[in-house]
Amino acid sequence: MKLRKRYTIEYIDNERDLAILNAGTHSAPWELFKKEIIEEKDAHDAYTGKESIDGKAWTRFMLWSICPDQIYISNANNVTHPLFCQMWMELLDEEGNVIYEDLCELPSTVKHSIYSAINGQANNECNTLKESVVALEDEINNYKAFIKKYHAEKLFDDFRRENV
Repeated sequence: MKLRKRYTIEYIDNERDLAILNAGTHSAPWELFKKEIIEEKDAHDAYTGKESIDGKAWTRFMLWSICPDQIYISNANNVTHPLFCQMWMELLDEEGNVIYEDLCELPSTVKHSIYSAINGQANNECNTLKESVVALEDEINNYKAFIKKYHAEKLFDDFRRENV
């Protein structure tokens, strides 16, 4: 199994495509976006060092967000463009099949704040449930020990059959 991580920064760099996107008249608006894909060389590169793809994608997205009306220099052809709209997608891919895709947001955005609050609440609920499970498992083990100590296995089986 080969798991790959990559980021896609999608952008619109001309006013005509932006006007079409804003008008909502294009039948497939995602086709209006150009793409820059940042992909790791191997699995280790994705998560380590200052040259990680996380760092590259974050830096590129931040610079483009801070200076959208400035220039964008394409790695492919060194042409400069004004940048009108951009999205940053994170993808995990297993042997050619996308298994996870998410739109990344800057930490100061409303979406990021909402996701953080929901994730925090979900983590708290998960931790509470884990604590409850541990307590219930301890109680079950005590009941099993009691039944075994007083040789009440047959009596317990009869009780369970009657009450199921």
